Amino acid sequence: MSSSMTSQVAERIFSKTKPALELAKPLVSVSGERHWVHVEHPSEELCNPDEHMAMMSPSWVAARLDPTLPLVPDAAVTARAGRENESETSMISYYECTGPFDENFWPSANNEPGRTFQETMQEVLEFPGETTIRIVNYLTADDPVARVRIRLECLPEAPALADLVCQFEMTSEEFQHADGLLFGQDRPQWCIDLEDVVYRNSDRACRHVAFQYYDPRDEREHGGNLHAGATAFGRQRHPKYSQVLQHLATAANTDQLPEGDRACIVCAEDYFIRPGHHPVVLAAVCGHDQHIVCANCVLQICEAKGPKEACCPHCRAKYFTTKPQLDFLVFGEVNGVFHADDSYTDWENFQRSCSDLDKKSAITSDATISITNPTALFNIWLTLISDDLRDAAEPLDKRLDFTPEFRTLVLSVESFFRYAHGVEYTAAGFRRQLLDDIHNTFLEQQLADEDDAIPPRNPTLPIGASFFRPGMAQALDRSLERFFRALELRMCACGAAADEFGKHEHGDRYFWCPNEVGRKREALKTWEYVDDTVAIHDELMGLERRFREDRRGRR
Repeated sequence: MSSSMTSQVAERIFSKTKPALELAKPLVSVSGERHWVHVEHPSEELCNPDEHMAMMSPSWVAARLDPTLPLVPDAAVTARAGRENESETSMISYYECTGPFDENFWPSANNEPGRTFQETMQEVLEFPGETTIRIVNYLTADDPVARVRIRLECLPEAPALADLVCQFEMTSEEFQHADGLLFGQDRPQWCIDLEDVVYRNSDRACRHVAFQYYDPRDEREHGGNLHAGATAFGRQRHPKYSQVLQHLATAANTDQLPEGDRACIVCAEDYFIRPGHHPVVLAAVCGHDQHIVCANCVLQICEAKGPKEACCPHCRAKYFTTKPQLDFLVFGEVNGVFHADDSYTDWENFQRSCSDLDKKSAITSDATISITNPTALFNIWLTLISDDLRDAAEPLDKRLDFTPEFRTLVLSVESFFRYAHGVEYTAAGFRRQLLDDIHNTFLEQQLADEDDAIPPRNPTLPIGASFFRPGMAQALDRSLERFFRALELRMCACGAAADEFGKHEHGDRYFWCPNEVGRKREALKTWEYVDDTVAIHDELMGLERRFREDRRGRR
């Protein structure tokens, strides 16, 4: 690889990892002497039999969209691309432990009466280990004042230290103002997470509470009302039904109907006289020109049931049955071309644009991949995973592309593509080999000063429990699934100009040129691969150093 090519690879990687350097306080690595804190809310199991939960409504609920609803109302897409799982809704933060680790200062060994929740947390964070904070708001029949119960479950790494489990009780008012816990300055991240899940400030906190509180089986394909009886988000976002209904619904003449039938079967609007409640029929759908409904109720039926279940209230005939109708309403496609919707954010539109990639898996023993142009293939993968993680609505400390692990992951995958040059894999074999390589790369870093052999990866478990933050394993799997589907569905030799990552667009979807992806490059010798790896790492570190110097110069 020429020096110009190594520079280009380093610059592309830097463009995706640079945002991490812009943080006021860089995120710590998950490996080493660390204490991590997991916040869970609501923990209904903390309630006694005579108590019931009293969850707070989400912040600014009247002005917000419900973030728990799927971006694409399709079961297969939601199953593969949805974030409604424990890892990707978790509220976890990490803290460096510098020692000295004097066991006399471990709270369970020095259990002073009257120690507060905050004091206990400050003490346990001095020691490597993990802590789970479970919290619930509750009421009792005898006391109308809302109360908060918090349970700490602390597991230190040191075998000599005993596990610590303790519980704290306070009123909601005390919880808000205790030692500036929620509203003080320079709070640790676990305090911010605690406030976030209780008040559901962020979209992630809303998804966390929904996952903790609702059984996943309660979710419906088109979204349903996951928070029925608990939360009513003020804003709603629906497919553009009116653009399809205008071709299906026709005005109805009610003059010939008996007096008693001149009312909407759904809302009972007499004579259809209110604005928007004019009578219509969808005879092309159900074949009956007497199945009259007011136009407003047709739209309400669509929004309540979703595009796949909306139906005539008289005969239950489905409104939308043709592929063009469902492609538009469900996937945002017109004639196979995806178009972004300005009611969604850039990140949400990217996720919606991937619905064709998410419909089914491409990682099978039948599919194969030949690594003929490693750089082009790496650019496809890097584009897919970096855009997947670039959610501006995420709390900064939960952005996986801001973590030190993301940089290591990207370098590891780039190196793997180069070392696999000239090899043909099955898709399943490629995935297995790549994950093994990532596993070995991270553990080699962790065990750099030890003589222990690297344990093999357990293929039945998510990769990286000890070196990835929660959610990274899922993001990596998702990127590989999309990568292989892109090789099937997103190859386009139209000749359109490509950007530095080799992609061009049709509508609002990415495509790559198959001639470039399949172009054979000359295979290198082993020592040349090593030299290229060193050169790319050196170039990247140089870019990072100059960026830091420029930032210091601007202050």
